[in-house]
Amino acid sequence: MKFLKEILEVWKRNLIPVIVGLVPLLVIVILLLAWNPSLNVRTNLLIPGLGVAAWVFGVFFSREAPERSTAKCLAALLPPVVLAIGLGIWCTHVPNDYRLLCTLEGYGEFLRLYHLVYIGCLLAITLYFYLSGLAGRAIGKTTGRSLLAGFLVWLFTAPALSGLSAAIALALPVPETLLYIRPGLAYCCGFLPAIPLLAGWIVILRRRGERNTPLRALRDFAVGTAGSFLLFGIACGVTLLRANGALELAKQTGRPLEFQAPYDPAGAEAFQTLLRNSEAWYQHYDKHEPRIELPLESIYSWTAPDSPVTPEMRNMAAAELDSQEAKAYFAAAAALKPHSSFFPEQYDLRGFLPMLNTLRSAARQLGGTAAVYHWQGKHDRILPFLRLEQEVGRTLDSAPKLTLSGLVRIAIDSVLAKNLVQLGPDGPQYAEEYRRYLDYFRNTDYTVSDELEFTANYLAQALRWPKELGYPFHNQPLPFFQRIFVISLVSNQVRERVAAQPLIAELRAAAKIGETKQSDHFPGNYLPSLKREKVAHTLFPTLLALKLYRSLEGSYPETLEALVPGLLPALPIDPETGEVFPYTRTPDGFTLTYRNGKHTITTGSKPDY
Repeated sequence: MKFLKEILEVWKRNLIPVIVGLVPLLVIVILLLAWNPSLNVRTNLLIPGLGVAAWVFGVFFSREAPERSTAKCLAALLPPVVLAIGLGIWCTHVPNDYRLLCTLEGYGEFLRLYHLVYIGCLLAITLYFYLSGLAGRAIGKTTGRSLLAGFLVWLFTAPALSGLSAAIALALPVPETLLYIRPGLAYCCGFLPAIPLLAGWIVILRRRGERNTPLRALRDFAVGTAGSFLLFGIACGVTLLRANGALELAKQTGRPLEFQAPYDPAGAEAFQTLLRNSEAWYQHYDKHEPRIELPLESIYSWTAPDSPVTPEMRNMAAAELDSQEAKAYFAAAAALKPHSSFFPEQYDLRGFLPMLNTLRSAARQLGGTAAVYHWQGKHDRILPFLRLEQEVGRTLDSAPKLTLSGLVRIAIDSVLAKNLVQLGPDGPQYAEEYRRYLDYFRNTDYTVSDELEFTANYLAQALRWPKELGYPFHNQPLPFFQRIFVISLVSNQVRERVAAQPLIAELRAAAKIGETKQSDHFPGNYLPSLKREKVAHTLFPTLLALKLYRSLEGSYPETLEALVPGLLPALPIDPETGEVFPYTRTPDGFTLTYRNGKHTITTGSKPDY
C-alpha cells in the first residue's frame, strides 16, 4: 500500500504539468485526424505523438522528489505503455493482399506476428523517448532546459547509438517471416540495443550529480558517436564480405540466379485483361439484391437442406452467366491460351499479391460456372469452362519462383482436379479428354520453390549498389542505413537455403516426411509446402485416373490397384503417412482420404456445391 501511495503522490504533483505540456500536441493531433482520419495519417501522426508524450512524461516525472525512483519510474511509464499497446491494436493493419499469406500452409503465424512486432516497436519507441526525457532532466536541471536537452538527446543520440545497436543487430539472425512485414523492420530492431545503452548513460549522468554539465554530456556524446560508428563500419564490412560469400555459395549449387520467366508484353496484357474483367464481373453481381451466389465460389452450399440460397437466387446466378461482364471475362480467359508468359517485367510483391488473390478468385468463378451448368444438366457446357480454369492455373508457370506462387498453383489445380471428377460428364466419349487431363497432371511441375533463386538474385542486385534499390516487397528505394540491414538479412536467407539443399533433396526422395525433424538451417515455413507439393504430384493424377477408369469401365474400381500400371505407374503414397491413400468405393462414387498436417481430408465424386 505504501508503494501505491507513493505512485499516487507522484501523479498528484506531476499530472497538471504533464497535461499542460501535452495540450499543444493533443490539439495538433485532433485537428489533423479530423482533417484526414485515414490509416496512413493515424500511423504517421500518432506514433511520433506517442514518442513526444513519453518524452514529456520522462522530463516531468523525473523531477527531484522524496519518493523512491522505482515509484517514479512506474508512475511515469504506465500511461505511455498503455497508450502504446492501445495504438498498436488500433493502428495495426494487415493489408488485404497480405492476408493471402495467412491462408496458406506455413504462414499461419503471420498475422499474430505482425501485431506483436508492431506493438513491440511502439513499446521500444515509448521507452526510448522516455529515457531521452530522463537524460534531458539530468543535463538541463530546470524544466525548460530539460525539455530542450531531452529533445536534443533524442535528436542526436538516436542515430549515434543506433550505430552501435546496428552492429549488434547485423550479427543476430532475423526470423524469416519478418521479411514479409516491412522493409524497415530490421532497422527498427537495430534500435533495441540502444535502449540499455541510453539507460546506462543516464545512470552515469545521475551519479555525477552537480558535476554534470552540458559540456561533459556533449563530450560523452562525441565519444559514444565515434565508437558507435566505428563498430558500425566494421559490422558493415563484415556484412558485405558475408554477403559476397553467400552469393558464391549460391552459384556453386548450379541453380540459375533468375526467378522469373522471359517477359512477354502481349501475354502480360492478356493477363491484366483477365484480372480486370474478373474484378468487373465480381462488382457486377455484387450489386444484385440479394447478392448472386455462384456455387463453389460462394461460402454457401446450393444443395444443403438449410442452404440460404433460394431457387430464385440459383436462377439469378444462371442468368448472370449470359451477362456482358461474364462473357467479357470468359473471352479474356480464352485469350490466355496462345501465350506462355504473363507477368510484368519488373517484379514487386505489393503488386504480385493482388494478382494471386484475383487469380484464385478467377479460377473459382470458372469452377462455379461449370457447377451451374452441372446443376442445370447442361453437361456438354461443363468441360469447356474447366479448360478455361486450366488456362488460369497455367499462368503461374511463368510466375516468379516463390513459395507463395507454387502454393497458389497447387490450390488452383486442386480445385480443377476435384471439379473434373465431381462435375465432368461420364462416358467413353469423354475418355480421351480425361486422358489428356491425366497427362497434364502427371507432367505438371508442382515443385514449390525454396526461393534460393529469388533471394540470390536480389542479393546480387543489392551488391551492385545501384543508385536506387527498389525493395522487392514494397518497390521503394532504400537509404544506405536500411540497405545494409536488408543485405545482411537476405545473405543469411541465401546461406540457409544453400545449407538446406541436401535435406530438401532427401525429403523430396523420401516416401514419408510427416514426422521428419527440421534442421537448424531449414526454413521453417517450407516443410509444410514441401508436403503440399508431394501430395499434389500423387493426388491429382490419382483423381483423374479414377475419373478416366469410370469413363472407360462404367464404374469406379474396387481398389486403387486396378489403376496400376495401366493408368498410374505406381500406387499413390500419402507423404504424411508413407502409406497408400485410403480409398473406398461407395454406391454413388468413391471417397479418397489424405493428410494435411494434423487434419484428415476426404474428397470424393459427389459434387460439393
